[in-house]
Amino acid sequence: MVTRISLTDDTRKILEGVSGYGLQVLNHNLYVCNTEHSKILVYDLDGTLLREVSIPSNIHFLEFTTLPNGGFALLSNDDDKVFTP
Repeated sequence: MVTRISLTDDTRKILEGVSGYGLQVLNHNLYVCNTEHSKILVYDLDGTLLREVSIPSNIHFLEFTTLPNGGFALLSNDDDKVFTP
């Protein structure tokens, strides 16, 4: 679950059903994994889904980072590799 907390301490739940790994914010967008790590989901800061990026099933990763060109680096602890789908 992702909760937004304002400067006045108001809280609002904006996302459920996402992984706690690799939460990223870039250019007013929120990037998270679904719980199966089969997709990276892109939301605006109000929790509106903007797009989904599917991850090939042969890539296993724990965390990811967003790249300035709009891509992703998927970080695998199992294989000690970085994937850029």
